[in-house]
Amino acid sequence: MISLGFIRNFEQCPPEARQVRVLRSKQPLSAPGEAAVHIRHDDQGVIRWGLDWSVCDPASPEQWMPLLATRMTKLGWNTWWLDVFCLARAMDMSPDRALDTWGEHFWNAYPATALVFLDVGQQRGAVYQAVRHWEKRFSLVHFSPGHDYDDHPPARSKSRK
Repeated sequence: MISLGFIRNFEQCPPEARQVRVLRSKQPLSAPGEAAVHIRHDDQGVIRWGLDWSVCDPASPEQWMPLLATRMTKLGWNTWWLDVFCLARAMDMSPDRALDTWGEHFWNAYPATALVFLDVGQQRGAVYQAVRHWEKRFSLVHFSPGHDYDDHPPARSKSRK
């Protein structure tokens, strides 16, 4: 089961949520997509993990999205957030079109149970339409109003990790 939540930006994300960015590679790659895991400290000193997925040919999602799903499954991250605007930029599409395309190729190949946040920025309506499409197409994918931090921000913890 995939539960989807919304955030306006990374600051609304729980610290345990790992960032996933799709980036257009400027260098030739030996595979349709390549991964790099990174660890950073945010402004409050909280450790943040992430995955940068680089692609040379974003116009061929059927080649690289299943590989991304496999990598995500192997990492075992059960809470992560997709940087929607990196995806849209890499695919040279509007956020809703990029998400529609991403979902069509990703969710079929992603067998894990996870809480996935989407950063909606100022595009909440467009992102929500993509989510509605996913819910109709994939029975295990659903929006979780309890994780709609864009609409109802969670209380921020003072603890440091």
